Order: sequence, then structure tokens, then C-alpha cells
Amino acid sequence: MFNTNIAVKTDTEIVNDSKISFDNLKESIIHNLQIGTIAYIQIGLDLKSANSNLDKKDYTKLLKEVRMTTRTAERFMKIATDERINAINRNLLPVSWTTTHYLSQLDNEQFEKVKS
Repeated sequence: MFNTNIAVKTDTEIVNDSKISFDNLKESIIHNLQIGTIAYIQIGLDLKSANSNLDKKDYTKLLKEVRMTTRTAERFMKIATDERINAINRNLLPVSWTTTHYLSQLDNEQFEKVKS
């Protein structure tokens, strides 16, 4: 599982840490982008758990209440369960979950070409 204690850095925290600078702002932006990447992988893991542990009626209700289509849920689960994606440093994954989903559809040879 992922670290659930990760917090979004706000502009107030940047100022409180030290003066506003290029490096502090860059660090904050990178940190918050990483949170997004971790979030979409965790969403996929949560959906996989829901799909495995809830009956069809409750799973469908859950998707409706979180305003997600079945197809979108399937895409999140594909990302979260792709061994190649899970083997990559999270910092190297695309910020966009849809781009990461496209990566999960590549065959192994194509994936190796774009991995770096």
C-alpha cells in the first residue's frame, strides 16, 4: 500500500518553510504531481478490491456514487494491476492516468521502448 500520510503542499507551507524561491516552488509542484500519480494508482487498487469484495449491485452503486463509468473503473484497475507499471519508479510515471492507461496497453517490446 501507499503512504496515506502524504499531504499537498500549499503556498502557505512554502512560505513558512523558507522564502519563496524557484527551487521551493519546483519541489512543491513535483511533490503535488506525485500525489496525483499515487492517487490514480490507489483508486485502481480500491476499485479492484470493491469489484472483488462487493456484490454486483453494491459495486454498481459505488461507481454511481463516485460518478465513474464501468469503463473508467476498468481502466484504473488495469493501471493498478499492470506489473510493468508497478515496477517503475512512481516519479517517472505520467501525471495523467489516461496516458498511463495507454502505456498499460502496449506490448512488452513497445513498453520497453518508452519506459525510460
